[in-house]
Amino acid sequence: MEVVVNEWLLEYMRPDSNESERKMAIRFLEGIEEGELTIVVRRPSAFTEKCFRYRKKFAWDSYSGSVLKRFIAEVLQNSAKCRFVNDEDVIPLDEACREILSQGNLGSDAYLFEAANTTKRKEIITTDVKLAKAFTQNRSFKVTLLSNFNELF
Repeated sequence: MEVVVNEWLLEYMRPDSNESERKMAIRFLEGIEEGELTIVVRRPSAFTEKCFRYRKKFAWDSYSGSVLKRFIAEVLQNSAKCRFVNDEDVIPLDEACREILSQGNLGSDAYLFEAANTTKRKEIITTDVKLAKAFTQNRSFKVTLLSNFNELF
């Protein structure tokens, strides 16, 4: 199953993440490694920039350094676990999606929808309640809160 994730995954890999967040990140990473999930990542994006910035910034920490290194090596650099969506792969978003993204500060999440728009399920896994709520009535995309996704996973 292909899904798009926003930066919560990277945030949960930080040295200051709590135990619950760390377990969630590892569980999600294991789901990808075991072949249950494939992530779709827009490139370039805030996600990719943050990933490589965190890898350098937190290399000193035993948890963060190892899990970010593992994520990059086992997932991002593995075409069976991660599919990149480059500029030339982007499918224009429909008017309804663009309208929702134009509200407030949701526009910064457009890269997630550009990636999801290339998948069959068009599902984004997030911890952003505001984003999920904004898309409850949109039938083009499925914006799932991580807490709800984990019930299925």
